[in-house]
Formats: sequence, structure tokens, C-alpha cells
Amino acid sequence: MDIAASFQDFMAVKFPAPSLSVPTGISRAFTVMASACLCMMWTSTLTASTDGSVIPAPAVRAAYLYRFTAYIEWPDIHSRTFTIAVLRDDEVADSLSTMLLDRSIKNLPLQVRKIKQVKELDDAQMLYIGSGFTGDLRKTIEAINHKPVLIVSSRPNALDAGSAINFIEIDNRIRFETSIAAVERSGLKIAPELLSVAARVQSNRTQRENNCQITTTSEVLNTRCNPGGAQ
Repeated sequence: MDIAASFQDFMAVKFPAPSLSVPTGISRAFTVMASACLCMMWTSTLTASTDGSVIPAPAVRAAYLYRFTAYIEWPDIHSRTFTIAVLRDDEVADSLSTMLLDRSIKNLPLQVRKIKQVKELDDAQMLYIGSGFTGDLRKTIEAINHKPVLIVSSRPNALDAGSAINFIEIDNRIRFETSIAAVERSGLKIAPELLSVAARVQSNRTQRENNCQITTTSEVLNTRCNPGGAQ
């Protein structure tokens, strides 16, 4: 399958413009409706190509990585390229390189860099830690916490280890969870539109699953919330 062709429709989707502050003067009903539409676009356009065939998981993750960049604000970027470093996942790196050929991020040329250890990160703005990584995730993340790098992973309990965004599978679909604290710890800002479509949002004391607020401290509550439920 031609990955670039498979994602032609996905790349053409016009998502709501990200805002890095909570919108004011907008009715709650409109906000919920907009979030629901965005959620459907994120989840439905990432599972099948235009010919009905299933898109490989590495290509889905690669498309997510690209879309994440529109909803994250980095401090002033002084490098000449926007670099996504991929640690131990050549399939995702190759998918990124193929589907994003000649595209730009933050008005900068895009570079995809395969790395085998985190010290090769250099000036990358995003790090994807792939499934081939078998090291200590927590120590790896702690080593780069001082850098303005968005850390994305794909393994269980990664948010607890310090990852900002982590891929998870729900009902045979690739979704993602995010940690607001981890994003802010890296000196980045995340738009509320991205939080609204995450399967789970974690902060210092609160977890949100779908549209429910769950207050917690050290223990994780396995609460299932229905879309459209009360806040």
C-alpha cells in the first residue's frame, strides 16, 4: 500500500485551529459539539484508507505524530529544521519520511532522524520512543526533561514514567493519552483541542477519561465514562 496516498484524505482534513488558552465567550454546548466532531475526525480517519484497506499501525502513529505538532507550542525554535527523532522504531520513521515528504512544521523544513540512543537527540523538537526500545523509560526521560522536547511513547504506564503523550489501543483503534504535567515540565504548551480528543488526560491530581472528571492522588481509578457525560 502507498502510505502517502493512503493518508491523502487525512492530511487534507481541516481541524479546528488550535488555541493555547481556554476559549471564552463560547457556549458550553458549542464547545462540546466541536470537541465531539474533532474526536470523530481523529479516530475515524486513522483506521482505513480510501480503498477500505486497513492502514498499518506504524503509519497511523506517524500520522498522529505529525498532527500533534499543530497543537503543541514550543519556545522559540532556533534551529533551521523541525526534527522528529525516532528511537528504535524504523517503521514509524520510514512512514513519517514517506508521508511527510516536502511538508513543513512550524514553517520549518521537516527532518526525521532515526536514533539508537537518547544522546543522539541533539536539537530535535520531538522524540518518539518506539516499541523496539527496551531500556529504562523513566531514566531515559529524566535525562532530557530539561529540554523543550515533546516526548511520545507507545508502551504501558508510560505517563507514569514521564512521557507527555502515549499511544494506547482501544477497541482495535490507536488512541492516545497525555500528561499535562509532563508537557509543562518540558516547557511546552498544549492546546485544549488536543486534550479534548485524548482518551485520557492526566495532571498532578486529576485524570479525565472522555468527558468525566476523576479526582485521584496516588491510585488510578479505572472509571469508564460515557461520551457527552456531565463534567
